[in-house]
Amino acid sequence: METKDLYLIGYAAGMGAKDTGCAAGPKVLSQSRYLTDLHKQGINIYWQASVGLENFIYQSLVENSKVDCAKDKLISVHQCDLRLAQEVRKVAGQQKFFVVIGGDHSCAIGTWTGAYHALKPKQNLGLIWIDAHMDAHTFQTTPTGNIHGMSIASLLGFGSPMLSHLLSDRAILRPEHLCLIGIRSYEEAEAALLRHKKVKIFFMDEVRRRGMDTIIREAIDIVSHGTERYGVSIDIDSLDPTEAPATGYYLPHGLSAQELFTAVDVVSRDPKLIGAEIVEFDPGKDQNNKTEALIAHVLYLLAQK
Repeated sequence: METKDLYLIGYAAGMGAKDTGCAAGPKVLSQSRYLTDLHKQGINIYWQASVGLENFIYQSLVENSKVDCAKDKLISVHQCDLRLAQEVRKVAGQQKFFVVIGGDHSCAIGTWTGAYHALKPKQNLGLIWIDAHMDAHTFQTTPTGNIHGMSIASLLGFGSPMLSHLLSDRAILRPEHLCLIGIRSYEEAEAALLRHKKVKIFFMDEVRRRGMDTIIREAIDIVSHGTERYGVSIDIDSLDPTEAPATGYYLPHGLSAQELFTAVDVVSRDPKLIGAEIVEFDPGKDQNNKTEALIAHVLYLLAQK
């Protein structure tokens, strides 16, 4: 069995979400016995860096007014994502297969900005987004103010320039190179943006009706057409909470673990896959390490050629 090495980058920050417990995800996984077991199975895993808040300005609501806290969150997400983009660009530019371990899903802005800038000039990047949510809000449409709900809009070039233009003034993704899978919770404003841009969305009911093997192969066709490489972004809340309880957003009727494994098994063997991210893992909410073990198996599948 031929495998590829995995180069992990931690995003130990949760200020883009309401529940910040996911900031502990990278540390817990770096010490996980399940990753030790992967080493024993011949999977080489190298932790490259960890991006966190220790050097940034974020302060709690206890110390700030809501206005100041919102501004501090934006600046902190910008700073963390900028550093993450630089780390991903370096690793991907060395032709290494990266996996970003979150942290909240605002890290996607940095992850895929870095991957895009690791490509040759004027080449396009595709993205498969596996999530319960669309994450296509801007500050003008968000009902919560949570930045992890703005990642897709930012990657498409919408919203605050501090999020949408980290390393250049160009949008990272074209709508025709983006595909969302497993969506089951969204607001009309973000859905309207994606409809207007003709972004392909496989809602959860379609995944269940047609089967993940069919859906993921169609998604690969979409994100591969007109692109040099593509990535996959996996939010733990895409899964049913009975399968993966360690998330801040409990939404029933999500993907089964096997459906996610099917998707990852297919994409991992595609040489056009540049890297992946696994986000919103909140270890404090896990039950008998169930989600931690699931993530380790996803990493095992990502390592397959």
